[in-house]
Amino acid sequence: MRRVTCTSCGKVYDFDADDFCPKCGAFNQPGRQSQGTVRVDGVNESNHQGSFAHQEVHREKRVRRARGLDRDPLPRAKPAPPPMPAQQQAQRKKTSSAAAVIALVCWIIFMANLLAFCGAVG
Repeated sequence: MRRVTCTSCGKVYDFDADDFCPKCGAFNQPGRQSQGTVRVDGVNESNHQGSFAHQEVHREKRVRRARGLDRDPLPRAKPAPPPMPAQQQAQRKKTSSAAAVIALVCWIIFMANLLAFCGAVG
């Protein structure tokens, strides 16, 4: 009976009974396990720690985080504002109708002055 700890999910299981992890399905060889395996984005960090690609991947990730580009791929919907009370809605309607009346009166006065100016010139 060989007890194996899954490197992906951490479950301890019997390798003789199950070749693959019963929880996540990952294959873990009993002789090749290293305690303290660090995984970042699903990649084993100890395999390529000194390589150029390793340094570039982490540098790019730092830049993306600093610029705010490394976020959720799906934007979350903003919560809807709470509904206004009936009193505020009535006040808003009164304000908008009063503004419409004032705009109409100003437009009529402007047009009357324009017609008077055109009649005086002609």
